[in-house]
Amino acid sequence: MPNSRTANSNTLFAWSPTKRTACSLLIVFHVAAVFIAPWSAPPPASLLAEGLAFKLSPYLQTTYINHGYRFFAPNPGPSHIVRYELTRLDDTTIRGIIPDPRRHRPRLLYHRYFMMTESLYRFWSSVRELPAEEGLPEPDRDRIARQNASAKALADHLARGLALEILEIHDGKSIKLLLQEHEIPFPLDVENGKRLDAPDLYRDLVELGTFTREGTSP
Repeated sequence: MPNSRTANSNTLFAWSPTKRTACSLLIVFHVAAVFIAPWSAPPPASLLAEGLAFKLSPYLQTTYINHGYRFFAPNPGPSHIVRYELTRLDDTTIRGIIPDPRRHRPRLLYHRYFMMTESLYRFWSSVRELPAEEGLPEPDRDRIARQNASAKALADHLARGLALEILEIHDGKSIKLLLQEHEIPFPLDVENGKRLDAPDLYRDLVELGTFTREGTSP
């Protein structure tokens, strides 16, 4: 015969079917998010993976599980940095890059800024041009327009955050941000003495705007 006290204790702490179902659904959702994060990381990624990751982006970012596991191997692509030109309150000018290996230390801090600029590029590059009106059904046009608006808002929000932080650090009054792509040199070029930071390896992508301490773009 089971001990009555143990049986009563088990009954007291037993979860209701509703609670078990809710927790099971949360676990399934989280495991799916953990799977979708690397599945959608480039290169390459299917449209299905990218679409699911886009919908789950707020959760992936909040829980810090959007690591991009395939970013560094087996064939890493170009990296993306933000160059800035800052005007201080005394009208002097400061130029710099994000991430900056000389300023962002330890390496983990550098990597965090590196992931910020990569996220900024991902948001910016996910904006799609709408095809001719007769070539796309209206529901699809509306969906793409909503996705573009969301991606632009996320890119602008992240760019403003970086701008305001640098303005605070350097006592600045305005700052201009430029997104650049940093190509990887060929092995033969490196053997012949080409530096990893050679000027011709950088390509301008888009001006992210000019920001003030109030966070506005004049």
